[in-house]
Amino acid sequence: MPAVVLIIPIYLLFSNINLIDSYFSLILPDVAITIPLATLMLRGFFDGVSVELEEAATIDGATRLGRLCRIVIPIARPGLVSVAIYTFLVTWEEFIFALNLTNSASIRTLPIAINMFKGEFVIDWGAIMASGAVISLPVILLFVLCNKVFVKGIAEGSVKG
Repeated sequence: MPAVVLIIPIYLLFSNINLIDSYFSLILPDVAITIPLATLMLRGFFDGVSVELEEAATIDGATRLGRLCRIVIPIARPGLVSVAIYTFLVTWEEFIFALNLTNSASIRTLPIAINMFKGEFVIDWGAIMASGAVISLPVILLFVLCNKVFVKGIAEGSVKG
């Protein structure tokens, strides 16, 4: 569902419980939006872990936590990295909720700060481009560091069977 459809009910709800202009007003909508798709994505990766591997680990004496840490998570690691990158990108570039649910400069996110460079009659394009380049550095760095695992996760998630 688009964020534009959700902003009025969320604003009314947060205004009634005095969450406007707080960190919770930025965190809760992002969590509510990213968890369903992240769950669906991760389900496919965890279904790919064969039951026989877990049964073999149980026969070898592994506990439930041992099976999770030594077998399931390493096999599902590409999916976990893909979901982490997706979640980071969705929350990093979020604009609508941050624009409408924050008032003070201390709570504003970076996309809202870039939007503040636009005046009524003048737009400071140099500052907008420079800040856009600086803001994109963490995303580029994350993708460069996780590129191999991310591509592997996308490739594994696209093939069934």
